Amino acid sequence: MGPGMRADRLNATGRRVLGAAALETLLAVPIVLLAGLFALQFALVLNARQAVVHAAVEGARTGAVGHADPRAIERGFARGITPWLIGSQGALDHEQAVWRAWLHLQEGLLGGWVRWRQLSPTEASFHDWAVPVLDEAGLPVPGSREIPTDHLDARRWLAGGGAEMGMLPGEGPVGPTSGQTLSDANLLKLEFTYGVALVVPLVGRLAAWAMARIEGCPGGGAVALPGSDSGHAGAPRLGALSLGAPPPMLAPRGRHCAFYNAVDPAGRARPRWPVRVSAVMRMQQAARHAGAG
Repeated sequence: MGPGMRADRLNATGRRVLGAAALETLLAVPIVLLAGLFALQFALVLNARQAVVHAAVEGARTGAVGHADPRAIERGFARGITPWLIGSQGALDHEQAVWRAWLHLQEGLLGGWVRWRQLSPTEASFHDWAVPVLDEAGLPVPGSREIPTDHLDARRWLAGGGAEMGMLPGEGPVGPTSGQTLSDANLLKLEFTYGVALVVPLVGRLAAWAMARIEGCPGGGAVALPGSDSGHAGAPRLGALSLGAPPPMLAPRGRHCAFYNAVDPAGRARPRWPVRVSAVMRMQQAARHAGAG
């Protein structure tokens, strides 16, 4: 075999190697890119979770000094989430930003992608521990009750004689309806679920669509994927790829459909990822509301 033939063979082998490498790169790049976009999206969700935790603590702190009033709790949550959601450049700008955050919170409550509930004190806590609210003259206010926050040791001692109440060492009696001591009933416990907007192109809507299918949301998820003909039931497409239509769940849960199928004020699909956090704060003013529903 002459030198020319050997050179031609080496050149042909090199071209085949380069062609295989180009094909492998063509196959790998979309996968790596998609994985990177998913990592970016959920890094943003984790970052948002820290902001929601701070907002929940602010809501609990405001409620603890506001008789556990649901309106005070929501104002505190809005104030806590303002730096992450909107930001501000000064005192006046901050007040406007807090107002915008409160409107955002109300929009979420109406749309179902913001939820919160009061875990304690509950109606049962009020049944066991509430006393009449006294006015400035020391007279009971008709139809108003509260869980006291003052002189807890004396109140526990006075309540300890009740035969219907159990006792915990060092904690005093346990309410028969709530299963709480008076100290427990003075803890404001809140749970917030906030929908973080999925803003990374492609992967956000893909994740929302998948979770809507898993939860058995009505219509299989109303989030329209880029390149799909429809966001409703059927077989949505991702470009040239058909995502198929899996069989409906026998017992759909649908707990988070309002998050995955969320829309903006203009009616455009804006899927969100539910982030659930909790906060606990000891009451500083007597609780006068049993819960937020």
